[in-house]
Amino acid sequence: METQSLQSIKHMKTKHVEHYFSMLKGQGLAASTLQNHATAMRLLARAIGKQNICPRTNAELGFVRRGRYAPKSADMEQQGIIRDLLYQKDVRLGIAHDLRQAFGLRAQESITARTVVRSGEELLQVVGKGGRARELRIDSPDKAAAVEAMKRITAEQRTPGIIPADKSLKEFYNYQKNTIHRLGGTKENSAHMHSLRHHYVQEMKANGVPIEDRVAETGHSRTDSDRHYTK
Repeated sequence: METQSLQSIKHMKTKHVEHYFSMLKGQGLAASTLQNHATAMRLLARAIGKQNICPRTNAELGFVRRGRYAPKSADMEQQGIIRDLLYQKDVRLGIAHDLRQAFGLRAQESITARTVVRSGEELLQVVGKGGRARELRIDSPDKAAAVEAMKRITAEQRTPGIIPADKSLKEFYNYQKNTIHRLGGTKENSAHMHSLRHHYVQEMKANGVPIEDRVAETGHSRTDSDRHYTK
């Protein structure tokens, strides 16, 4: 990092961070790219025990991502049509759809989920962004049905998850994404994979689930992340 002749990363101070972001902004980088640099800088500051040298908000660094929060409304009728077609195409893709709808999972989480038992209770375990694992309660008929279908296919395949043994995670993820898109699961018709996650969070809010619980269940760490899904 060429910031004011810094000799050691351990000697980094607030002025070095400010200079670094001034340099980046001078390059005309997009706010989304600056966000990535800010995240990396905060991780670095934490690693050297100097969290306070990097402001906690992007506004303090001199940039804001406009339009970052854009809740989507899912067309559930179209999603139902796509679900039926997925089951006709490949039962594993249909099961992944049901897991996304029942638990509000991300696309990758829906194909890598598996069950664990904690204190006698069966839970759905998923690994989200950044490798953060979370365990979700199977507390509704829709959730139980989706999990049972997942367990049946994994037992038949003798695999830990629904991804078949002859496919890698990347191959099966792309297969899922491309199949859904060809069947009409697009942003334009409000039926892409992630729209089910938006619908799930919106339903939680409508049912009075506190924001802290919504954030925890969807695998986020900050309450402002809820604004991605709800107004």
